[in-house]
Amino acid sequence: MSLSAIATNGTVKGGGAYYLISRSLGPEFGGSIGIVFYLGYVLNTGMNAVGLVDCFTQNFGTESGTLSNFLEEGFWWQYLWGTIILLICTGICLAGSSIFSRASNGLLIILLVATFSIPASAIFMKPFSIPKLHVTFTGVRLETLLENLKPRLTKGAAGSQIHGRENFQDLFGILFPATGGIFA
Repeated sequence: MSLSAIATNGTVKGGGAYYLISRSLGPEFGGSIGIVFYLGYVLNTGMNAVGLVDCFTQNFGTESGTLSNFLEEGFWWQYLWGTIILLICTGICLAGSSIFSRASNGLLIILLVATFSIPASAIFMKPFSIPKLHVTFTGVRLETLLENLKPRLTKGAAGSQIHGRENFQDLFGILFPATGGIFA
């Protein structure tokens, strides 16, 4: 059976892209691809938890918090916060599909509010500066737009200097988050 026939003539059951690939290529390839998908999702979940903890500590950390200062920082504290987040995710998944569906709807609302708050805050926020983070917000201004349209060709990311060749870790840090949700 072809991939097109499975996708158009039948109901795609749970698994989405994995279901289509495993039915088209057979159980041998399907099983090996399933293992790769599983490991990819596990690593992606861990990276998402680390990213969430990093955002929380940037905003609410005792040392580097910009909004409030109540969340403890440090390697083991961040490890603890990440573990708590992953335990919450595990609890939601183990509670069943109806709880997972409700949690997904709640996360959709949070993502929509966050997405629409970006252009709204750019319009309504007054200019400010945070020296310890080297951040300056100028507001919506034509001068800022024209300055940002000019190219700034630098050697490293965000103007940092490269002291050697790019390595696997540099490329992985860019490529993996950019492609992590391709089968979601």
